Amino acid sequence: GAVGSGAVIRPEGYIVTNNHVIDMGANAKIVAVFPDGRRLDAKLVGTDKKTDIAVVKVQADKLTVLPLGDSDKLAVGDTVIAVGAPLGLSNTFTEGIVSALHRPVLTQGNKGGDPPVAYDAIQTDAAINHGNSGGPLVDEHGQIIGVNQSIYATSQDAGSIGLGFAIPANDVAKIAQSLINTGQVKHPDIGINAVSDVSAGSSQGARVANVADNSAAQKAGIHEGDIITKVGDRVVRNSAELTVAVRKFDIGATVPVVLVRDGRELQISVVLQSD
Repeated sequence: GAVGSGAVIRPEGYIVTNNHVIDMGANAKIVAVFPDGRRLDAKLVGTDKKTDIAVVKVQADKLTVLPLGDSDKLAVGDTVIAVGAPLGLSNTFTEGIVSALHRPVLTQGNKGGDPPVAYDAIQTDAAINHGNSGGPLVDEHGQIIGVNQSIYATSQDAGSIGLGFAIPANDVAKIAQSLINTGQVKHPDIGINAVSDVSAGSSQGARVANVADNSAAQKAGIHEGDIITKVGDRVVRNSAELTVAVRKFDIGATVPVVLVRDGRELQISVVLQSD
């Protein structure tokens, strides 16, 4: 049904990959193929469709574990290597640099009805192609600093043009830990739908299209038509940035939100709820 990549993150056999790699339906069989030729059935531990992360588990000895690094220490220009099986070519390594950090990426869910995928991406020019999905982006010390998720391409079937995106390792570590512990992930939520790239006088941000009943936004007094320009210390220029800015906080956190209403700038406090 699909071929992708992954990395063993714990000696007990836990493997991290993308949800869209393994989400082939309830009856799909997942097989992990290792560099030494072993083919092992894998059991699904849990998925997080909103960030496109999944964890599966195999029963095996002598697995090579890749440590999760600290993605907050990355800098633009750092050397990175994408590892995986692009187009089914296993054990492929491609080298590049970190092209940008904190690049908000918003992609469609894997299936109709799935929520959109949003994350604060590491952008790299290391060649990432179909089949690299879910594979590790490692630093020059061999630590995972991201999980490869998507590329920008000139067409659906086109290959790498040097615009690849990975989910930062620090986010992956939290999501994987929650999936291993409970099988699910809860995200902080502000409770609005927003439209990207709008201008209000001299302000640009995410325009509130609607506010959910009993949501954090409604309780804080955010209205339809408000244009959110900042969450905490992060400037918001579009809906993707709004989503990733909110998710940097914990559920229950009180967060300052700057918005423009009728040409006036306001700051309000929002207590984030769970999605």
